[in-house]
Amino acid sequence: MLFKNSLFDFVGATDGQFLDYYGASFVEAIRLDRSAIFSEDTLRTLLFTLAAGALIFAYIKQTERLEIIKIKAKLSKINPQLTEN
Repeated sequence: MLFKNSLFDFVGATDGQFLDYYGASFVEAIRLDRSAIFSEDTLRTLLFTLAAGALIFAYIKQTERLEIIKIKAKLSKINPQLTEN
């Protein structure tokens, strides 16, 4: 998102025809709309990716916690003194 204006020019294949028919202000408005859509889509994708990563992280942490509980339960059956707090 930081380099969107330097990496992309947001020019479409039919912008030349739009320029002839509707004028420069219309083509510039379309470019600004394309830039805004790009920014919104990039932000939305980032948020979805972070949310998915957080869910995966939470799932892994919960699974690890359950495994630790299972290991402690097995150890307490073998030697109850190992799991006393």
